[in-house]
Amino acid sequence: MVQKKIKLIYLFSLIDKALLNEVITKYFSESDKFDFSIILMKSGSSELERFLIRNNIKHWSIPYQGKRDLIKTFYAILKILIKEKPDILNANLLDASMAGLPAAWISRIPVRILSRHHSDFHHTYHPHFVKYDKMLNRLATHIVVPSSVVKSLMIEKENVKADKIKVIHHGLPLEEFAEVEQDRVIQLKRQYGLTEFKGPVIGVISRFMHLKGIQYLIPAFSRLLQKYGDAHLILANAKGPYAPVIISGLSEIPKANYTLIDFEMDAPALYKLFDIFLHVPINSLAEAFGQVYIEALAAGIPSVFTLSGIALEFIRDKQNAVVTNYKDSDGIFDAMSWIMNNPQKVKEMTKQGQVDVFRQFHSLKMIKELEAYFLRTLKETKGCL
Repeated sequence: MVQKKIKLIYLFSLIDKALLNEVITKYFSESDKFDFSIILMKSGSSELERFLIRNNIKHWSIPYQGKRDLIKTFYAILKILIKEKPDILNANLLDASMAGLPAAWISRIPVRILSRHHSDFHHTYHPHFVKYDKMLNRLATHIVVPSSVVKSLMIEKENVKADKIKVIHHGLPLEEFAEVEQDRVIQLKRQYGLTEFKGPVIGVISRFMHLKGIQYLIPAFSRLLQKYGDAHLILANAKGPYAPVIISGLSEIPKANYTLIDFEMDAPALYKLFDIFLHVPINSLAEAFGQVYIEALAAGIPSVFTLSGIALEFIRDKQNAVVTNYKDSDGIFDAMSWIMNNPQKVKEMTKQGQVDVFRQFHSLKMIKELEAYFLRTLKETKGCL
């Protein structure tokens, strides 16, 4: 007797390209256990949609410009869910959850999974939106979070029961960051006019947001520039609500010594431009996960971090990265100086960093955990019906 496949629908909102999502969709679309499909809420064409088309993965694309389209999108999703009758809906990102979880609740989907990708952002910057987080928590039958810090936040500040929340760390195809063809790196150097720079090149990949702490690393780079006149700062993903403050801070640095990149598609090659990578969120809750922690260490780049999100669970000072205090420009400068002055220790540290992330954060590990979780939650839910 052929076992019936589990009908699983993933729902995403406003995603362009994400290696993790490509790996997940390819795995579940080829699985003999799942009948897999995707609903995309999108504002235009995206790399993820082109990936789905190339790989012949069943999906629906719903035009979505922003929250003013939520009601219209809710009805579009509801229509799909009533027709498809999935066993599991997994809603990823806030807008997708706002539209998809009410539709899944109304259409009586047995397993409604909220994949929570933010930490205390609403509590800190938009307190009026916390009520919507709590609503989504209630509509979901299960919640997946990427780190223990998010689980603790939801238990303590949003009154979610612990047994409703499952921590599953994000995983990445880490080989793509560890092994990058030199031609791709050379191409990026030419593209951004970096072929003549001798270094050190200091890299940051982070949107311009207050919580990311970029405002504290700029003074640290200014001090480094006094010692290394050829130092160059690369700020990638260089857009966001805190841009005026960041741009104002950069006015103290010669324009020849920094580069702003809106978005670079070839992230693995971009990391290889850096001699030092910086990621310095302003507190432990600023990141829900912090994918760049994993990417930088997988790429073998000596890194300076403050501890936020997933970093609290595995980063150890001067063992796999250099740790500095929150909101501490002097500490960031001292950490960069230590890296510049201790080449042998740094070599050992970056090697250990690669070992640590490959052990804990590989995409295959995450996918297997997700697969087991889907199977178990559906079995438990049907047992209660």
